[in-house]
Amino acid sequence: MSNQELRSTSRGTRIQVVVRVRPVLPTELNEEVAVTCTPDGSKVQVLMSHRDGGKQMLPGATRSGARSYDFDACLTGSTSQDELFELCGMQELVEAALNGYSVTVFAFGQTGSGKTHTMIGPRLSRAADEAAGGEAGPGGTARRGGGSGGSEVSPDDGLLTRCLHTAYA
Repeated sequence: MSNQELRSTSRGTRIQVVVRVRPVLPTELNEEVAVTCTPDGSKVQVLMSHRDGGKQMLPGATRSGARSYDFDACLTGSTSQDELFELCGMQELVEAALNGYSVTVFAFGQTGSGKTHTMIGPRLSRAADEAAGGEAGPGGTARRGGGSGGSEVSPDDGLLTRCLHTAYA
């Protein structure tokens, strides 16, 4: 399913499952990429580690050890926060919430998979880490918002920040 098709089909559905594959970290560049999106953006492929002589392959795994899973969309690590907001129909969800409908958006995954980056972005994540760790800015006060004082959404801001900006803009 292309990103355009996701936009057109997601408007009429109640539940949508979108997978966002985080970019490969610099420490992982020498390793084989384990999770990728298919070119059509509808499946995520997980490379299973090879066992001695190929024993103990999971049911449905290919000979190469890769397994595919279908989702409404699979977004690559190069997908921007703005593209994610648009492709997932977040504008419509904010409007539905403001009209009294129940709306839930959540991120699920193991540690380091990009949940915080997706939901709040690196700028607010750093500010939360600093506040929790007690790191103080100049004058002994905790820094807020990574040094940015404006109410504009930055390109790195996550879904929560963008939803709040949409609701109160």
